[in-house]
Amino acid sequence: MALLKRLRKCEQWLYALAVGFWQQRSLARLSVGRRILRLVDATTVKEPGPTGSLWRIHYSLQVPSLRCDFFKVTANQGEGTGEGLWQIPVQKGEYLLADRGYSNNVGMVSVARVGAYLTVRLNQGSVLLEDAKGHRINLLPRLEGLKRPGQVGSWKVFLSDERQPVAGRVCAIRKTRAAIELAHRRIKHKARDESRPVNPETLEYAKFVTVFSTFPENEFSAKEILEWYRLRWQIAMDWIMSHPAEVAVLDLKKILYHWIGRAHTGNEYRLASDWMKNAYRVLSVVLIVLGGIGYFSIKQKSIRSLLLVVFLYSTAVSAIFFVQSRHRTLKVDPFLIPLTVIGTCKILTSSKQRISQSSRQPSR
Repeated sequence: MALLKRLRKCEQWLYALAVGFWQQRSLARLSVGRRILRLVDATTVKEPGPTGSLWRIHYSLQVPSLRCDFFKVTANQGEGTGEGLWQIPVQKGEYLLADRGYSNNVGMVSVARVGAYLTVRLNQGSVLLEDAKGHRINLLPRLEGLKRPGQVGSWKVFLSDERQPVAGRVCAIRKTRAAIELAHRRIKHKARDESRPVNPETLEYAKFVTVFSTFPENEFSAKEILEWYRLRWQIAMDWIMSHPAEVAVLDLKKILYHWIGRAHTGNEYRLASDWMKNAYRVLSVVLIVLGGIGYFSIKQKSIRSLLLVVFLYSTAVSAIFFVQSRHRTLKVDPFLIPLTVIGTCKILTSSKQRISQSSRQPSR
């Protein structure tokens, strides 16, 4: 607690340090000038307590100051509560950067109508693009022309709209082989957890970073637009560096939820009734206790050390990425099962030995 209080008092210093790190990196050459550049995002927060409500925070940061210029709290469910550019007040001449959660025609068209500019990561399943004649565009054949890692492509397109289509560009860059393999593994893992097949087109689109942009073509090349979008992720990392106390508390809460609180954390993990929640918690505790008994019954110190490292690593990784993942409700590390079996066998063996010893003792 003392360390947490000290870190909170250091927030301004850490914030200045994060801004300095960003300015020293190569992205600092992307001059904002007099433009108002805003990074838009949203996240969910949970009230304290076992039955706390889940809320959604919509916010935006300005670059290069990294100051929050807007935030809004809404419910997590219901009409008008999802991520969308309509949640953010926008003025003429502003420049917005947003992730694929904001990739939909309604929000993107509304920003363009105001006279602002935007760059959004494309979600091909939720955006309707057309050519100058009003025909639907299939981007995949054009993307397949980018053969080399790092190769950049750009095509003029229009956002479909009933009143008047919005002109813009699709800018894309091909990922490296390692990045493609990582993206494919994540897609397959998510599909397996959700018990659905993988769409082959999804695997093809995952080979590229694709954004839609209305940034002026005479001021921003396709490569510069992709660099600006990469800046969004750099800002996220700098925020993590400048808020270590909040990040540490969040990770500790996720570790607790990972083992005990999953029964009531988030809509995706809600169980049907209270007895199922209690049964899940009891089962988690029983598995951990029996696994601990099995762990300490192993005589070889090297094996015990290896199991301990794997257990801590698996729990930490699963907990840190808990919000972004799609785990099933019951999460038990695979190697904990054999430890539980070993612990159960150890208890049964000890019980039999005690019974046999007591039966051998002469009765008085």
